[in-house]
This record gives sequence, structure tokens and C-alpha cells, in this order.
Amino acid sequence: MKIALIGLPQAGRKTLFTLLTGRTVPEVRKPGESVEGIAAIRDERVDRLTDLFKPKRKVYAENHFVLCPDAVTGADSRGWLDAARRCDLLCLVVRAFDSDQVYHPEGSVDAARDEENLRTELLFADMELVEKRLVRMAKEARAGVGADQKTEQETLKTCMAALEAGQPLTSLTFDPTALASIRSLGLLTLIPLMVLHNVSEADLGKAAVASGGPLALSCQIEQEIAGIDRRRGRTAGIHGGDRHPPAGAGPRERGGLRRAGTDVLLHRRQGRMPGLDHPQGLAGTGGGRQDP
Repeated sequence: MKIALIGLPQAGRKTLFTLLTGRTVPEVRKPGESVEGIAAIRDERVDRLTDLFKPKRKVYAENHFVLCPDAVTGADSRGWLDAARRCDLLCLVVRAFDSDQVYHPEGSVDAARDEENLRTELLFADMELVEKRLVRMAKEARAGVGADQKTEQETLKTCMAALEAGQPLTSLTFDPTALASIRSLGLLTLIPLMVLHNVSEADLGKAAVASGGPLALSCQIEQEIAGIDRRRGRTAGIHGGDRHPPAGAGPRERGGLRRAGTDVLLHRRQGRMPGLDHPQGLAGTGGGRQDP
């Protein structure tokens, strides 16, 4: 699975990307350049099967992460979203921690505002693409319209109506023919969406994941976990798994966790989960795309 990490500057995306993939993000990148890395999903079931059957090699499943360029809200160009169109899952990384040492491009920390702005950018990007494609199809229609083109045109009109109403395309139900007609366009709101809030250590233990709500994770704490012995970190680390805080535990122990938060994120790559907007009957919408 290919997962796009999208967010504003200083939201914690680069830290999260490094924690997940082990790859350091270059300090200087070309405008619009994305960075990609692989993260193995260390599944205990695979370990047990390996111990049982003694294969020559042990190969874990992998997630492919794409660190997209910094989001720029309200701009005329949305080229920073191009790499995300080729992904199977979008992950919005939203800053939810206060720090005098870390600036915020909007001047203040407001996770709900930033999440809404990012969702709006996805809607606008799709509206632009759909409108451009409809204009092109109208010109091509002068030479005649086939059944496939008619299906695509009608589907795009349905998409535009939803987008103008502020609804992502994951809220619609498409029949297989209609879905196939637009799949290659790389529409962003047709891709499942996950929201991750980067919270402070103090808020980590308070974070509760409601159905449909964001996944909470502290990149700062995850960095500390990464420095702990790997086996010990997975056993007594923080964030994720069943909670067994000792009496009188501090904020870190109250946060939980038998597994690191990055492990929780990796293992929740399939199906419905907190913070995931998932279309009905749609999987693997990323990949190749055609020009509108």
C-alpha cells in the first residue's frame, strides 16, 4: 500500500516519515519534490510462523510512504498534491500541540481549523480537475460521443455536484462501470482518507479515538521510543495496544502503550479504522492516472 503524508509545515510529517521508514529527509529539496520510503510491518504472527516452519527467509509485508511537499492552503496552484494522486491512502498529519519554539504558518495552533482547510484543499483540487476534464470532453464531443465517454461525462457531473456541495467522493456510491470510467483521473477525494493528530506528551493520555475521529500520536514521544532498545520499546513503549498503567503513573505511562504509535499506524493499514474515510466497495484507487 502506498500512503501519502500530507500536512502543513511544522506539523510533524518529516519526523513521522523518518520514524516509519528510517530514512532521513534531506534538509533541502527541490520545489514540489516528494520523498519516498518503505516501512516493514513487523507482524507477530509472521514471527510465530517463522519459528514454527523455519523458512530460509522471513519477509514482512511493507507499506510505501510518500512525504508530500508542504501543504499551501489558499494558493492558486496545488502541485503539492500531485504525488498524493498516485497513492492508495491519504494521511493528513495535523499539528495539535503548542510550542513557543515551533512556529505555525497560520499564527496559532487550531487542529480543527487546519484539518478542515486541508480537506477543503482536496475538494478544490478535485473540482479543478473534474472541471478541466469536462471542458475537454465537451470539445471532443464535436466528433461524436461513444458509450464510454458518455458514462464518464455523466459520472463526472455527479462528482462535480457532490464536490460543490462540499462532499468528498468517498461519500458517493458508484457502480463498477462508473467507477472504472474515472478511476484513472487520480481524484483525491476518491482515495480513502486518514487523519492523524500530532499531540503533546501531556495530551497523549487524554486522547481518545472515537469512531470516525482522528488517530492521536506524539511524534516527540515516538522519537524517544525509537532510541530505546527495539525489543524493550515494543514491549513497554507508549501509544497503542492495551493500556496497563501502573498506579501513580506519569503522563508517559498513562499514554498506554505496549506498542509504539508508529506500529499502531502501520498495522491499521487495511479496512475501516478510526480517522479513516473509506468509500463503499473501493480499494486501491491510487496508481496510474490519465491527463484530464
